Amino acid sequence: MKKQENKVRIKNFFKDVFSMNENKLTKAEIKENIISGAKLKGTNMWILMLAIIIACVGLNMGSIEIVIGAMLISPMMGAIIGIGYSLATGDIKFLKRASFALFIEILICMVTSIAYFFLSPIKAVSATLLARTEPTIWDVIISITGGLAGAIGITRKEKGNILPGVAIATGLIPPLCTVGYGISVWNIKYITGALYMFIINALYISVSAMIVFKIIRMPKRRGETKKEESRIKRNVIIISIIAIIPSILFAYPFIKESQIESNVQKYINNEFNYQDTQIVKSNIDIKNKKIELALIGKVLDESEISNLTNKLKEYNLNDMTLRITQTEVEKGITKEEVSQIIELQEQKNVSKNDSNKDISVNSITDQITINIDKIKEDVKQKYSKVIECSITNNKVTNIDSNYTQSYIVNLTLNEPLTTEEKYEIQQYFNNLLGNEVIINEIL
Repeated sequence: MKKQENKVRIKNFFKDVFSMNENKLTKAEIKENIISGAKLKGTNMWILMLAIIIACVGLNMGSIEIVIGAMLISPMMGAIIGIGYSLATGDIKFLKRASFALFIEILICMVTSIAYFFLSPIKAVSATLLARTEPTIWDVIISITGGLAGAIGITRKEKGNILPGVAIATGLIPPLCTVGYGISVWNIKYITGALYMFIINALYISVSAMIVFKIIRMPKRRGETKKEESRIKRNVIIISIIAIIPSILFAYPFIKESQIESNVQKYINNEFNYQDTQIVKSNIDIKNKKIELALIGKVLDESEISNLTNKLKEYNLNDMTLRITQTEVEKGITKEEVSQIIELQEQKNVSKNDSNKDISVNSITDQITINIDKIKEDVKQKYSKVIECSITNNKVTNIDSNYTQSYIVNLTLNEPLTTEEKYEIQQYFNNLLGNEVIINEIL
């Protein structure tokens, strides 16, 4: 008996926690809100036009903050929620009204955005514009969850931040602005990609809203037959399945790239765990199938490079080419020392108000003394014109274990070298370091 009571308590607890009746409007009030939101009103159309212009400026200038502001003031959500309501209740008459309202809103958005981008002197495409041309399955998920939240919000007495949040998350305005941009520059890819993004947003918000209104049992249209209800459900399911297919196909390259990047990161973390050699820069070029790494410290020999190359297979990176650039520090260098050098370099950049915060390999190696003091002292003693000498060793290795190695010798001089002296110094370093020696003269 006690066990049965506990079950009832647990059931009632979850029923109360997830109840959709808390703070809910009456069904008549919900219907009134939906019908009012789907109406074509002069004030709403002016606000929509202004929202479109704001969004176009944000997309044109690459400012996501401005785009968010435009989405907050846009009144477009009402007609889309209205379509979901009409599908749930079988009200075909209201479905036509809401669809017509949405069509007019889309037309206003596109005309306004086309006019803006035709007049705008900035024609370059920004990253915020491009982001609206490649919708994926994740955009569908956002539309579905956003539509559910938006429909629930409409049924509440206190709506809070639900509807503004849904407007930002689903982003109905930016894709239409991007369509306008695509038309203004006549780029079919931008037009079709952005239009598809808007379609899936609007479609799945409507479908999600329909589900919510069915759950709360909004009154159906009088006279609706079971056959009509089944036909609406069937059509919604078919259209939803067809619409989702391209988004899945578009998502595949992103998933593949993410897997490759994850595998490369595991490969680097597990295999490049050297005490005296550190990675200071890495680049993954998925398009050209290259992994480019810049190392500093003790130079890895050919057997170690070959072993690292063979290890690629263990991380499903068989078709990737490994390219390693090594800068030698004979005494080696620890991770802590590299971190300290990078931190100092960053502070230096900040103090100089440098807009380029990238820490290059050269900016690190410049602060490390290469252990070839004997060669430097010898060249200064042998050639009186040489005041200072610095030598950098660069080694580039690829997946076939082929490598090129070069030395860059910087000579600070008190006066220019003669042709004979240049030749003699070149031969001197070639004999010591090999044929790949580049000599820079600094006066």
